[in-house]
Amino acid sequence: MRISLLIDGSPLAVLATVMRGLPTDVKREIGGRTKGPAADMWRDELNQNVEDRRQGRLASSGTVGVTQSNVTLRAGGVGTLSSGTPVSAIAKATEFGATADTKILTHSRKGKPYKRRLGPTFGPPRRSGKVAYPAARQVIARIASLWVQTAYRTIHEKIERL
Repeated sequence: MRISLLIDGSPLAVLATVMRGLPTDVKREIGGRTKGPAADMWRDELNQNVEDRRQGRLASSGTVGVTQSNVTLRAGGVGTLSSGTPVSAIAKATEFGATADTKILTHSRKGKPYKRRLGPTFGPPRRSGKVAYPAARQVIARIASLWVQTAYRTIHEKIERL
């Protein structure tokens, strides 16, 4: 999910215009000051939606990226389960569920490939998501507000130092 500055008629649009003319060190400082608190908010919101261990691993992989034109919220891209399976391999099924009759390709102990039913492991499909998407809906406005306030405060401090 991405919070973009390119929204017309809002403080974000004003900030986008101002950010174009700022020196690189000020942009970098705004990003650095925004990233920590935004990451904490994002992880807290992700953890509130957790119902099982797989969803907990999805939530613990939540990260935030800040550039001069967007804030990117990520979940499910890094980390592994205790079995060694990458979280990214099961992120989609964990977030959106899966039909129990879905056939998946797996391997026997001897390495022979076969297909099996997925079963009820990931729960029923849910189009609106279970962990990251509901968390993003809750946290986007707060992170956007934080970003604008941090940028204004940082710019103000830089002007005072001159």
